[in-house]
Amino acid sequence: MKTIYFIRHGEGYHNLGKKGTYHLKYPRLTVNGIRQCKRVSEQLKTINFNIIFVSPLRRTLETSEFIFGRNTNSISLECIREFISNPCDYREPIKDVISDFNYVNFHIINDNYDYNKKENEMMFNDRMKVFFENLQNCKYSKIAVVSHGGFLFKFFKKYGNILRIDNLKYMKNCEVRTGVMYRWFRLKCTFRGNKNKLYLNAEKGNVSIFDTKEYWWSARWRMEEVGNQCFQLICMNTGEKKGSDKCLTVVNNEIIIKSLDDCDNIGVWKMELVEKNWFVLNYYKLEDLISKTIDTKNFEGRLEYDTINNKMILVDDPSIINTRWKESII
Repeated sequence: MKTIYFIRHGEGYHNLGKKGTYHLKYPRLTVNGIRQCKRVSEQLKTINFNIIFVSPLRRTLETSEFIFGRNTNSISLECIREFISNPCDYREPIKDVISDFNYVNFHIINDNYDYNKKENEMMFNDRMKVFFENLQNCKYSKIAVVSHGGFLFKFFKKYGNILRIDNLKYMKNCEVRTGVMYRWFRLKCTFRGNKNKLYLNAEKGNVSIFDTKEYWWSARWRMEEVGNQCFQLICMNTGEKKGSDKCLTVVNNEIIIKSLDDCDNIGVWKMELVEKNWFVLNYYKLEDLISKTIDTKNFEGRLEYDTINNKMILVDDPSIINTRWKESII
């Protein structure tokens, strides 16, 4: 899971006044804006950020430095700068800012074009898409993004639901909002005598196996780690609006998906590798998610496919291995 901390820059001189002073070029932070950044720095000081994406405008570069210090994990991205419509949205040539922020990686910023040309919605949508793809492909789990009110407002309107951001309103100066991105995958399975491409599927509480030759889709899954190499399997595409909040569990010996809040017991899964990339899924029942103690007494069974009755079952004999699983990354 990736956690992304979106930060709007601190108050700049272009933000002063009821309607702002948007005619100013390259506005810097006000004294109040610097104070705002120092408060956020205190708020985020316990988080070990792997990477900091920062807009190449001076006010965002200053914001990032006052919050994170001269952090060498900082990368400047053109795609997260403000929507270009007023002089305050213009950026300076990189040669004019690099001496003040020489710890920032500006290598992918290009000055060989009209970089202050006014934008239309299509151009803006293109760079929002580029940034979202950057987040998807980013290998880090703790990410900070220092950007602008206009950019983040439009970005949240387009991608906020995917990122699980509840507040989609225009951000205040130096406000922080947190989003998450999960690694979704399909669960491919095989067993003795099987020659088809089969995937674990879940819809409206029912769990089954789909043949992709007959059905064009199957459920997406993600792992919610709970410690001790155990996890809960969370499902997306269940035929319900809030399907991604359902987990794979066992109730009255039936394999179902259910909201965790509705479960009478707490169950977790654990992988056991049986050959290259293929594993079995063992199910354990816990008293709670705090102790996270797993031993043989907690073992409830192994997830197997009953070929005779065409359904998923738990087999409590740990020596029986028929059904094997593999992640298929989406």
